[in-house]
Amino acid sequence: MLELSQTNVVCCIYDSEAARRVRIAVEREGARPLPLCWQAVIQGAKPGSDWSALIYDLEPRNERTSEVVAAFRSNTLAGPILLYPPPAHDIGPYLESHLGRPDVCLRLQHHDAHEVRDLSADVRRVLNMVPCNRLAGVVRNAADGMPERLLAYAREALNAVAMKDRGDKLLVGDVARRIRTATRTLERLSNERNLPRPKELLDWMILLYVTFVMQYEGVTWARITRRLGLCPRTLYRIRRRLLSIGSQTRKPAGRISDGNSLDCILIAFAERCQRSRESHITERRLADREPCEWRLCEMSFETTRSGRRQTGL
Repeated sequence: MLELSQTNVVCCIYDSEAARRVRIAVEREGARPLPLCWQAVIQGAKPGSDWSALIYDLEPRNERTSEVVAAFRSNTLAGPILLYPPPAHDIGPYLESHLGRPDVCLRLQHHDAHEVRDLSADVRRVLNMVPCNRLAGVVRNAADGMPERLLAYAREALNAVAMKDRGDKLLVGDVARRIRTATRTLERLSNERNLPRPKELLDWMILLYVTFVMQYEGVTWARITRRLGLCPRTLYRIRRRLLSIGSQTRKPAGRISDGNSLDCILIAFAERCQRSRESHITERRLADREPCEWRLCEMSFETTRSGRRQTGL
């Protein structure tokens, strides 16, 4: 369902020293830097280009700046963006127009001895969001018919997992606040359509993200849970519970296998949503039919009673 490939990071940086730091930071995090000028991004962006992330200094700081971002986003694999401009008094309007999205981060350029180390941490943060972008589209397809608010919640849950620090807890209320939606609204939308409730949906996103990163980066279960600060036992229980819900015939194993690979988990999630949708449709049909059947029963009773009157019974 998902094609995994090398993570290519477009590095659109004008200053040569800043570009050197970005290249080192990207390579340290195991990704491949693609140095391009802003004109090349606009001219070369097309669906199918293997661009996973963008590090951009906002040059030339005019109307073409938005064109660079839009051109990058037109790519089918385009993902998160790290804005890395030099400190300047005129960058405010450009930051306002692009910040505020969950997949856009900001770091101002500095020229101190620790800049590469600190920049690497921001690059790592951006690269952690790459799976979210690739997974989000697949989740949307698997959960066909899910309300937009719940899809936005699922997408933000993926971001929350990717951005999680070791000491943080993943809570439904925190994710809901990020999309400015009350938890009770999400609960109502789930109940109305018999879809996974917010807590279950959050658990599905945790499991999908972890499994994707395991296959995407080739890391072990213990390593990814340690990196994200997740308890392996808790995650194992989540996996067993969800796969038993998603498919009664699929049994999770203790390691990556045919039973719990990414495709199998996506199929289980799709089956879970499909069964919920079918149940919702059935309930709606019954609800629509009940008044009609009740009226037919009343008519039958009235007819019977009238017949009894006519016959003197």
